[in-house]
Amino acid sequence: MDPEAPDLEEYLGEVGRIGIDLIAEKGEVIAVEGVQKNIIGCNWKLAVDNLFDWYHVQISHASAMMSGYGGPQSPPLDKDGNPYMPRSNPMDSYAHRVLLGEYGHAISGPRITGPQREDMEAMGDNVPLFIDERWRETPSAREALGEAGRDTRGHPNIFPNLWIASAGTQLSLRLPRGPGHCEIWWFTIIDKNLPVEQQHIRITNANHTFGPAGMLEQDDGENWDQSTRATSGVVARRYPLNFQMGKGLGTPTKPATGPNYIDTHVNEHAQFWTYRSWAEWMDAESWAALKVSRPSNPDQAV
Repeated sequence: MDPEAPDLEEYLGEVGRIGIDLIAEKGEVIAVEGVQKNIIGCNWKLAVDNLFDWYHVQISHASAMMSGYGGPQSPPLDKDGNPYMPRSNPMDSYAHRVLLGEYGHAISGPRITGPQREDMEAMGDNVPLFIDERWRETPSAREALGEAGRDTRGHPNIFPNLWIASAGTQLSLRLPRGPGHCEIWWFTIIDKNLPVEQQHIRITNANHTFGPAGMLEQDDGENWDQSTRATSGVVARRYPLNFQMGKGLGTPTKPATGPNYIDTHVNEHAQFWTYRSWAEWMDAESWAALKVSRPSNPDQAV
């Protein structure tokens, strides 16, 4: 092992630790036995890029939703069991938060808005599982996540290739197997204290979302495969890819404590950060050099 390498806590930094805490602060969690592994015909960086991409969701995954993925949706109920009309505006899903950390870690995706918090309070124990974020209000979670992490519902990536997916119920490791193939490992995380029946439901939902049998993974994997093939085309090889979308438009907020964050709409700041960090890693000749050159949590527009 390289003696110059930083220890894990230093390497994760504030943003990487928040990514881990989005799982750890949910309670006592355990990893389901077994790892799902499959190979997709894509470059691993496209799989990492995709976890930050919220443009594709309503397009690529429309067929999965039309097929009945996720089951029938019943109207939400309030605390008293009566039909409840959420106050949240559908446009709230386009309110995003981005955290960019040292060594290339990043978190990007939807943020929790004030009306969404009021909806969760009004529904109480009837709040649907997939939007129940009340665990964030515990003193431990508030301290661990801080101002930057408390409202983020985005996807963390522990640089370079560990995705904390599906609201903290799965981990996905993307392992390069040459420029045109990526081996993907899926780990499922569940609450140890859930009843056995609920644990089985969570595991089944995870298996049917991502992994070899996952409805969404099949949609995504086809995109990554075709994108990898397209970059090898005659015309594509003539021109460099442009990674400048949104450059200079992400202005960070500076909280009293914790990392800076960017509140914006759907964006590509995290992708931009990931490729920039990758270039820094490739150029550095040693850990000592990388510690000097690595991008750090920005305080100016990215």
